[in-house]
Amino acid sequence: MDFGKLFLVGTPIGNFEDMPPRSKKYIELAQNVVIENLNAYIRICNSLGIEYSNKNIISIRFDSDGTKPGKQFEIENTEKIIKLLKSGEDVYVISDEGMPGIADPGSWLVKECIKNNIQISSTPGPSVVIAAASVSGVMHNFTLESFLPFEREKRIIWLKNKKNHEYPMILMLRNAKNNKEFNNEIPEFLEDSCSILGKNKLGSLCYNLTTEREFVVHGTMEYLYNYFTSKSRDISDQICMVIH
Repeated sequence: MDFGKLFLVGTPIGNFEDMPPRSKKYIELAQNVVIENLNAYIRICNSLGIEYSNKNIISIRFDSDGTKPGKQFEIENTEKIIKLLKSGEDVYVISDEGMPGIADPGSWLVKECIKNNIQISSTPGPSVVIAAASVSGVMHNFTLESFLPFEREKRIIWLKNKKNHEYPMILMLRNAKNNKEFNNEIPEFLEDSCSILGKNKLGSLCYNLTTEREFVVHGTMEYLYNYFTSKSRDISDQICMVIH
């Protein structure tokens, strides 16, 4: 029996007009769907006019907010998904926003598929990583550092290890001032970046990329820190950062 194929389906990162036609087709055709969050998946289906009640939905929530079990969902469900694929069934991984496996769930499953000689196909969609690089003037090499450690002490260690970094770094920042786990992550990180990387180190804060609320703030670490701490904070803002 031939194995099924794993499809990684990219979705818009904020502007639904960016939905790729092939992604829309796969979301409609998919019977076995691996998702992050059921409400987000239902919102995508409703926006596309797609019926989802008859689909086999498997959740692999991502541990980006410090909650538990987080990534454990992906690990625990991987065996079930691999069995489906080995039985000849195709499986579609659909992120809430963006590209599965890129600062989103999916990488663990992809590695297990590689081990089991299961084919993997990517349906590229909008990527906050590429969008941030392009609006920040990063033309060639860069590194994706994804999410920062939760604890300030570990972020300081991270910064010290990156002090002599060779290429621009792209980071995902958690903007949730009402969450006690990391409500001060951004101002603390900017303040510590001034001390460790230098207050004249250049960077960019990228807000709500691809949406009508998109804007980018460029400047030194000192300027970015002063900018962020002096403005009223909207917790609905999606923020990523480029350190040059």
